[in-house]
Amino acid sequence: MVIDEGAPGIPGLRFRTYGGAADAAGLAAVMNAEATADGIDEYLTPEEVAADLEHAAAEDPAHTLVIAEIDDRIVAYARRAWRDRGVFVAYEHVGHVHPDVRRRGLGRALLRHQAAALKDLAAGHAARAGRAAEPGIERVLFSWTDTRHAGAVALLGSEGYAPVRWYLDLERPSLEDLPAVATPTGIEIRTPGADEALLRAALAAEDEAFRDHWGHHAMTDEDADLVLAEPGHDPSLWRIAWDGDAIAGVVRAVVYAEENARFGRRRVWIDHLSVRRPWRGRGIARALMVELMAEARARGLTTAALGVDTDNTTGALRLYEQLGFVRGSVVMACIKPIAASEPLP
Repeated sequence: MVIDEGAPGIPGLRFRTYGGAADAAGLAAVMNAEATADGIDEYLTPEEVAADLEHAAAEDPAHTLVIAEIDDRIVAYARRAWRDRGVFVAYEHVGHVHPDVRRRGLGRALLRHQAAALKDLAAGHAARAGRAAEPGIERVLFSWTDTRHAGAVALLGSEGYAPVRWYLDLERPSLEDLPAVATPTGIEIRTPGADEALLRAALAAEDEAFRDHWGHHAMTDEDADLVLAEPGHDPSLWRIAWDGDAIAGVVRAVVYAEENARFGRRRVWIDHLSVRRPWRGRGIARALMVELMAEARARGLTTAALGVDTDNTTGALRLYEQLGFVRGSVVMACIKPIAASEPLP
């Protein structure tokens, strides 16, 4: 394939689309090298990358994932997709560049290529029926990055993207001394076991609970497939709050064993905590969190971490801090309105 938007003249550089699971190791290597260079203690396995792309609900990696290679070694890549996020229709892209080839224009070339393709897609959507064509619906280019990736922050700013939302990573440094929390009257907290129908029902309840959150997009069957296919998926770590036969709330978590081993930690990552609107304000979220952390401690895990929208309107940040979580790194989400975008050079 050809990248026309200012591709750097690096000897041996070529671009191509995703070739399937065989590319997963190379993609993971780029992300892991990038994280290491920027002091971020994260590690992705090829299996995690492959599962993510295999179940990518809003994109077709074979056509939308662009890979940059130098002499057959993957050195950068960029993904694109689109989602209806309620407050706007988001034409999303994110990219990664190996530290060995930074500051040579490769990240900018990939960003501009993906942005141009997304603008074409948005124009097509605007010309036919559907929510993306409705009068008054804002269509935006959308990207995000951990703010420790200083080069990515600078690149997005220089291309006209403005921060619109901030997400915090929080960590509880110890799982000792968990608070005593009573389960609310009439509520029973149970694990879902391995019943896939029940797991999917829990995910549907979670999706409903998140519908009033900024930027939420409806969970598809493919999104649920990804949750259940994740290599670290362990439903015995999930907790479901029941009110009779109704699911009132869900908390689910995952243990990234290889990442933990590499960084010498024993951490549970809490993916999502949700309480459906009719049951909010009764202490269900607190009870779910403490039950999950107690189970993690019983398994020999020693810390817990999660991510939260700093402007979450349900009081999630306050709850987590009351439960002993402390603030860490920051991820910023950025937008560039398509209607106001200048033509790409």
